[in-house]
Amino acid sequence: MRNFSIRCLFIVCLGWTQAAVLIAQTDNAQLYNNSAPEVALKKFLQDYVKQRNSDDDKDTRFAYFFTDLNDDGKKEAIVYLVGRWWCGSGGCPTLILRAEGASFRRVASILATRPPIRVLEETSHGWHNLGAWVEGGGMYMPYEEEIRFNGTTYPISPPNPPLRRKVKGTIVIPDMDAAIPLYP
Repeated sequence: MRNFSIRCLFIVCLGWTQAAVLIAQTDNAQLYNNSAPEVALKKFLQDYVKQRNSDDDKDTRFAYFFTDLNDDGKKEAIVYLVGRWWCGSGGCPTLILRAEGASFRRVASILATRPPIRVLEETSHGWHNLGAWVEGGGMYMPYEEEIRFNGTTYPISPPNPPLRRKVKGTIVIPDMDAAIPLYP
């Protein structure tokens, strides 16, 4: 009976140790998967801002969402960039970035958009169309605009008419409430 109790105690202790190791490995994997892309994205955006604005707009904020826009199994980043240097009366830029090694490559810069930004079910040249709110810049009637991939990029300022109603899609950047500072 004593040996049985010792073996049960050993198995329970071993089980708890293995469970603790497994939990720690899972937590580290989740931490890596959740933070590594954000860290790389933040670094890319800091370099992007520095290249385009010598005084580094320290008030710049960004909202982002990772999703597979071209159905290749890899997630691209949709980034809405906000700051005094970036935005005008028509809105702020939306960047589409593709992961490349430990960083990103810019696929598109859509200059004047406003949230909500949606990924639509329909595709153009293998990439999902986007929906973004357009207003300001002398426009009388704001509307949601459908932004289509042209085979190489999304257009800088899409000339499309207002989005057809009842187009299915998912809001990925609802507003700027979740925007985070680009600089500490």
